[in-house]
Amino acid sequence: MRHRIILVGLLCSLTLSWVVACGGDVPREEFVSAYTRAFCDMIHNRCCTAKVSSTYESLLGKTMEECLLKEAVWKQALLGGSDPSSLDYNASEAGTCLRHFESISCNNISTDPAGQSCNNIWTGKLEEGESCIPDDPLQGTKSGCKPGTYCDPALKKCSASRKEGERCGQNEGVCGEGLYCSSETTCKPHPEKGEACNPSETFSCNPKHLPRLLCNPQSKVCEETKPGGESCTRPSECSTYNCVDGKCKSMGLADIYCP
Repeated sequence: MRHRIILVGLLCSLTLSWVVACGGDVPREEFVSAYTRAFCDMIHNRCCTAKVSSTYESLLGKTMEECLLKEAVWKQALLGGSDPSSLDYNASEAGTCLRHFESISCNNISTDPAGQSCNNIWTGKLEEGESCIPDDPLQGTKSGCKPGTYCDPALKKCSASRKEGERCGQNEGVCGEGLYCSSETTCKPHPEKGEACNPSETFSCNPKHLPRLLCNPQSKVCEETKPGGESCTRPSECSTYNCVDGKCKSMGLADIYCP
């Protein structure tokens, strides 16, 4: 399941040489096919030139040609069960995302190669009170609710996101942008690098910071996680969540998709 999450994240950072070269936008109708070709090309022609892991053959095929024939599968992975009519598409952000994708390494994905633009390709446009389908990150499904709202799973309607200081959590609502639901079940701003944090609140530090931040249990301050090669005592200290024999281990696409 963790690999599916990684896949969906990476799918939001694919590229085509003509887009990068021309600096152009990506038309909505070409989105899925462009991403399919780019990811297939990266895996078969760059990262896994010998063989793709049998675990991923159903998605990637054994060859570049087989991979390109799986566009319908890629569409599901990219969009999940989202209703396209509930989402606005930003062709410019898609183009920016694709250009960022050039920096991805087959051997190290500890930093986001695509930037925040890849999270801004699709934006919900449903107003507060309209019917919606709750977000499902594992399926790639977006609710379609406009920024500042979320899909209430009980009501299945778009509701206003909770503001700083307001109640949150189960049956209480979801915190707005830049906030997290604290252990006191109230919305608080994410602490930044060097700021005080609560170690019991695992994901309180700003999740958009790169490298990934961790709340140090000793200093109780948000600190950057460690790159491959540095010493570690637990996986959470490493940017890849991978601590082996006391050292942070880099992880790349080749480790995931190649045997």
